[in-house]
Amino acid sequence: ILLLYLSSYPAALEKLKPIAELASRGGSNDGKKMPITVLLSNYGQSRFLINYICAARARNIDVSRVLLFATDKETYKLGKSMGLAVFYDELFAFFPKDAAKNYHDIGYALLMMAKVFSVHLVNALGHDLLFSDVDIALYKDPTEYFFQQSAAYDAFFQHDGYHHPARFAPLAANTGFYYVQNNERTRYFFSVFVRMGDLVIKERSHQAALTTLINEHMSLYGLRVKVMGKDSKQFMSGYHYHADKKLMRKLKEGRHEPHLFHANWLPGDLKMPVLMETKNWFVQEQCLDKSFSELKATAVDEIGLDCCLLEPAPYVKESSHGDEEKTEEEFQKVIERMQNSTGSRVEFL
Repeated sequence: ILLLYLSSYPAALEKLKPIAELASRGGSNDGKKMPITVLLSNYGQSRFLINYICAARARNIDVSRVLLFATDKETYKLGKSMGLAVFYDELFAFFPKDAAKNYHDIGYALLMMAKVFSVHLVNALGHDLLFSDVDIALYKDPTEYFFQQSAAYDAFFQHDGYHHPARFAPLAANTGFYYVQNNERTRYFFSVFVRMGDLVIKERSHQAALTTLINEHMSLYGLRVKVMGKDSKQFMSGYHYHADKKLMRKLKEGRHEPHLFHANWLPGDLKMPVLMETKNWFVQEQCLDKSFSELKATAVDEIGLDCCLLEPAPYVKESSHGDEEKTEEEFQKVIERMQNSTGSRVEFL
């Protein structure tokens, strides 16, 4: 896989260059150059990709600088139909089209590799970037937060919560949402990281491999990293859903407006229910679990116009399913495994 990427890298970089440059300017050659928001998705994650864009648009957040890396042709077509800048290359052909069946399976590991490749390509072209998982709903444009931060830091990471195994120590940096300034230190970091693909596959984790390298580069090369622990309530996640019920109640009642809510720390089948519960689901039901051709056949114009809701979908708790009890049970299992083994390979991203 790594050999294929490195052999395809020069051509892929040239192919991406004009797409990334236009994305950095908001789709206009005369636009101001700003950080690129990097998303990566296969079609198995399409419902979350659509929701990411629909939620942002419902809240008047500009997505003109989003650059989607599609790992299959259907996702490429979907992204283009939503008006996004999209990059697809045959080097992604070996990545799975479906969502990972389980955390830590080979499909999951391959998607983690694709994340590394996407960030490396954009960073190598000299752009500042914000990498975001698609299981995130934005409330505000997060780049505004980073513009207000000290230039003394090279990268900012969402805090991953206070229950984590030793392999994520000491920073507990979540790799589903992070901002990277482009400079010699970050370019060197990602050029090394992309060549550590064997570690990503071995660990079946983007986060564990990146944490290992961050620790090394902070110590040896002066890489300056900030994890947003102090501001974690502005960058909420599944950790808060489990561990801070008071904050979650404020969020649901509209008394707390963070920059985002990240549906991590959750198994795949509970992400959508939790996004609905937190009033962060903006996709019409008829757009779920459809092939691109089925979506296109029913679209009047852009898919985004047909699939997006202007207001969050109503959440109706199905007591027979016991979603809340199920998420609590899953959370406790995660914590127990982490406490029992420092080498535990448990993370929900």
